[in-house]
Amino acid sequence: GVYNAASAINWAGKLGLYSDLDEFSDFRDEPAIARGLAFVPALSGLGCPYWDRSAAGLWAGLSLETERKDLLQSILEGIAMRSAEVINSMDKVRPTGDTVSVDGGLSSNIYFKEFLATLIQKKIISPTNREMTAQGVAQLARKGLGNTHPMKIKSRHTVIEPGKKDFSDYFNKYKDIISRSRNLRTE
Repeated sequence: GVYNAASAINWAGKLGLYSDLDEFSDFRDEPAIARGLAFVPALSGLGCPYWDRSAAGLWAGLSLETERKDLLQSILEGIAMRSAEVINSMDKVRPTGDTVSVDGGLSSNIYFKEFLATLIQKKIISPTNREMTAQGVAQLARKGLGNTHPMKIKSRHTVIEPGKKDFSDYFNKYKDIISRSRNLRTE
């Protein structure tokens, strides 16, 4: 549902905004969106709930005070905002409950998980094994080959509780910024 989540981070690396992923986790200031800076990761269009390939990536709110770290923070927040839109869309069809599981590369980023948890007011659970999707595919392949013996899997995880802040104003502001990213790309 979110096109370009991990690829937006890889793209930022290609631009030279960071050299080590650890630079993506230590943000002591308030959220970038609270300071007027937002990133829409629509580098190949918008997925759920827009399904709009004419949308393009967008930074809004750049100023002379904007620094590299601000851009990195806004990328994570943009991915979290888009993830929240997908989760909210899913909730309308079938409630997702009070927890959301996150795996993949972004599951190792504390800032991303804390921001998302506070934004959607749900617990974020992430396994220590970041590649649960690959593990699930391997299990299905084993079953398809007739191997019915279960794989031994260590299933430790971390839980991020939602923060007390209300991010709904940020979310509404972000939706307005997303509307500006639409119809920018010509086919």
